[in-house]
Amino acid sequence: MKTSIILAHAKKYLARDYDDVRAGHKEDYICFAIRQASQRAQWYSHETSQRVMSLVQRRLAPFVTLEDWLEGYHGVQVLNCLFTRSQEVEYIDKLQLTRHAWIDAMIAEFLAMGD
Repeated sequence: MKTSIILAHAKKYLARDYDDVRAGHKEDYICFAIRQASQRAQWYSHETSQRVMSLVQRRLAPFVTLEDWLEGYHGVQVLNCLFTRSQEVEYIDKLQLTRHAWIDAMIAEFLAMGD
């Protein structure tokens, strides 16, 4: 199964913003969205989803999450208990927007490679 197709399918399960994250019916993280897509789709295997999740994790390394990567490489302040409600909403909205932009870029990258 092509990586671009798996990522495009996973995008459907990736939360768009604070409201999606808090509602709990979509996933915060790209890897969780890949797992959710794999569980709901009968047309690709667990091994395939593991391969794509590993690809995402390698791109974040040595960090585990996008938040850690943004903090480590770009000095972005990670969400903390001192944020006001509006700061939290803005932070999560921007983080999810970044995740969507990243998954879109990966889809385009793998489409261009024929994968």
